[in-house]
Amino acid sequence: MRRTLGLVALLALIMSALATPARADGASLTVSATSVTQDDTISLTLSGFTPKEVISFWLTLPDYSVEASGDLVADTDGAAAGNLHIAIDMPVGAYSVSARGNSSGLLATARVEVKAAAGAPASPGVILNVEQRSLPQGECFYFTGVGYQGAERIAVWLRTPDGAVTNDGLEGEFPADSGGGFSYSICFGRLAAEGTYAFTAYGKESAQTGIVEFQLQRGDYLSAPAGGAVLFVDPATAHQLDTVSIVGGGFEPGERVSLWITLPNGVVLDLTSGFTDDGTFQQDVVLPPLPVGTHYVSAYGQTSGLRAVATLDLLPGDGK
Repeated sequence: MRRTLGLVALLALIMSALATPARADGASLTVSATSVTQDDTISLTLSGFTPKEVISFWLTLPDYSVEASGDLVADTDGAAAGNLHIAIDMPVGAYSVSARGNSSGLLATARVEVKAAAGAPASPGVILNVEQRSLPQGECFYFTGVGYQGAERIAVWLRTPDGAVTNDGLEGEFPADSGGGFSYSICFGRLAAEGTYAFTAYGKESAQTGIVEFQLQRGDYLSAPAGGAVLFVDPATAHQLDTVSIVGGGFEPGERVSLWITLPNGVVLDLTSGFTDDGTFQQDVVLPPLPVGTHYVSAYGQTSGLRAVATLDLLPGDGK
């Protein structure tokens, strides 16, 4: 007899965050440009809302996370206008801008494609190297730089695989040595997004810039035996908002099995865990609008150490 694992709380949370009222006739939102780059500002024009009502805005990012973007108050004609700045550290990709009238419940949306900003080019005479250009998740990259001003302050940041720019977790500034060189290391956790990164080092006094790209690969961090256990997703190809079944077998009776999903961009999301009766389980999941592409669903037996992986090819949903 199979025991169904517990509900996938994370996916339910995503669905809740993305839930919006149905679009109502009459409300509209237009943007001044449907394709912009990071650090650009777009103008928003709204109409068809209730006079004098508060209109709340939010962004749906390329990874389908949701970010509040402030409020406007409609004029006596139910219209409003404002600006939306796309910060330099925002990821590239397709965004949705949504506006909802707090009194009327009217909803309007618009699409915007965000492209990577050009950024500062590498400076002649600066050499930035990485010891190994490709390593798995959980490893450290070691960088060296030369060609800067002696003892000047160096600022560093990363461009991540989704095109965002960040210095989170990095040392804010540090001094170059007397000869204008430095050494630096960055360690990645096992759940860091895989893909192509760019490390940038900028001299605060000389304005010299060095850039080097490197690859973070998917790591096999379980060090556990494969084989014996099986996992599959039914159907293996589905649309956003479809329901699929995650089915596993070959695990030990009564052991706890953990499930997680690796998205096409390498981001790893924990799904759930639960106990089996006879070494098998089935979990039905309503797929939220995660990014389209090939996803990897993994199962790991906490007692046996057995693991199994299945693929899910996710296609765009029809919005219903």
